[in-house]
Amino acid sequence: SVVIVSTIILTGLWAVAAMGFTLVLRTGQWSLGQSVFMALGGYTSAILTVQMGLPFWPSFFIAGLVSGLIALLVGMVVLRVGGVYFAIITLAMGEIVRIIALEWEPVTRGSRGIITSAPPPIVLWGHELVNFNASLAPYFYFMICLVAVTALVFWRIGESRLGRTFYGTALNPIMAEHQGIYLMKYRVIAFTVAGIFTGYAGALYTHFLQVITPFVFGFWQSIQITIWSIIGGIGSLVAGPII
Repeated sequence: SVVIVSTIILTGLWAVAAMGFTLVLRTGQWSLGQSVFMALGGYTSAILTVQMGLPFWPSFFIAGLVSGLIALLVGMVVLRVGGVYFAIITLAMGEIVRIIALEWEPVTRGSRGIITSAPPPIVLWGHELVNFNASLAPYFYFMICLVAVTALVFWRIGESRLGRTFYGTALNPIMAEHQGIYLMKYRVIAFTVAGIFTGYAGALYTHFLQVITPFVFGFWQSIQITIWSIIGGIGSLVAGPII
């Protein structure tokens, strides 16, 4: 039914965000504002398509890159402190983004939000292959592709030397520093990668709901991401968050 398929689509998108949180947690950092990157991706895509009139597909890819860029810039500043201070700063960052979205009316339309539209049909050689307005099936397959790509990237990271370094920095940061590992560098990498994919999830989420407001992504959504990650098991970068 429509309800079941809609629930599965939303489940997949939030699973991407949970994978991102788990990756950050792998470096020993606890983010309380992970949903803010869904908001950044969603607002970027909505502003580019609705306010600036750009096509959906370029806007979608730019949305993830903008979210990742902001994660990189923020991470280079706040990951210097780490620990509980990082958690507090990410919590404050979520509130700052919400206030900006609420007050910057000419761009975000404030509390009214931005009404988006479904992605355009995919046409090949004059034949319409996919129509997002016809059914939920295209969203479902789009979500499956996004989850699969995210899972593959995160799994490869987890199995690589980079993933083992992430785990080592969390397990014993002092020993890792003594071995010549620059903790902040690896923390920023994890935070940025998580920001990119979470931004893509937020962009698709926004076009699936066909609206974004300052109240869609908030503190409670970040707490939910945390809960899903912990219940799924933080030892797994992919299977745990999805389950």
